[in-house]
Amino acid sequence: MARFQPRNYRVAAGQLQGLALALQTSTADAQTALQTVVGELNSLAGDRSSPTLQGLAELADRVQTAGPGSVTPEAVENIAHTLLEVADREEQAEAQIRNIWH
Repeated sequence: MARFQPRNYRVAAGQLQGLALALQTSTADAQTALQTVVGELNSLAGDRSSPTLQGLAELADRVQTAGPGSVTPEAVENIAHTLLEVADREEQAEAQIRNIWH
């Protein structure tokens, strides 16, 4: 069963955007940033019961494997942007489902 969580995606995206800024201004270190990104993605992935959730878990694994050097401000911003796009798509899907019965 699909698990819609657009709000969670938006909250995580906001946190990652803040992290990207912290990386740009050198107020966050790469190891902490790596842990934060991987933690956010795994938290969102939850039970991995859909292709989207599986994709988030796979991204977390790839980031973890790539290590701290892969967690650049641009990479973190790209992940945040992707999460916002996923949130938009989920909101559209929820609206379509609600409209089926109206």
